[in-house]
Amino acid sequence: MKCLMCKNGVTAKGKATVTLTRGGSVVVIKEVPAQVCRNCGEYYLDEGTAETVYRQADDAVKRGAEVEVFRYRFDPSIKNILRPSVVAEKKPSYRKTR
Repeated sequence: MKCLMCKNGVTAKGKATVTLTRGGSVVVIKEVPAQVCRNCGEYYLDEGTAETVYRQADDAVKRGAEVEVFRYRFDPSIKNILRPSVVAEKKPSYRKTR
């Protein structure tokens, strides 16, 4: 897939670190499966992975975490759809940071 951000790079299968903020909480999820641009490093998550990331971040916020860092855990209950999506566009209550 051609990168939507830099318009020059091509994405390849890889892993990304996703940082989300919500209210006073910052959640960092490492080793998230993603399509990563070889040129600029922008990443794209499929819908199933994005849903898992949001669910895990919501759990951290519910626990009252101010800052939480953990590795991605696959959630088999979520159907993994292979259409790429940018995390920040899927759920506006979170803000993607670099």
